[in-house]
Amino acid sequence: MFTVVPSTSRKYGYSIKAPADGKWAKGPGNTFGWYRRKRDAQGRCDELNREKSVEQCVNECPTEEE
Repeated sequence: MFTVVPSTSRKYGYSIKAPADGKWAKGPGNTFGWYRRKRDAQGRCDELNREKSVEQCVNECPTEEE
């Protein structure tokens, strides 16, 4: 699950912390991106979590044929 955290690379703003399995996030503490406002970071975070939950459901949820 993606979460919003205070930016560690700047003195202000927010970053998004990737899940532990996200090896692609190259920032400090497995973070990526930078947003000036928390609501912008939270909006992107919600979008990423929504995409991830749909992806998991496609891979794990039973289909009608089963």
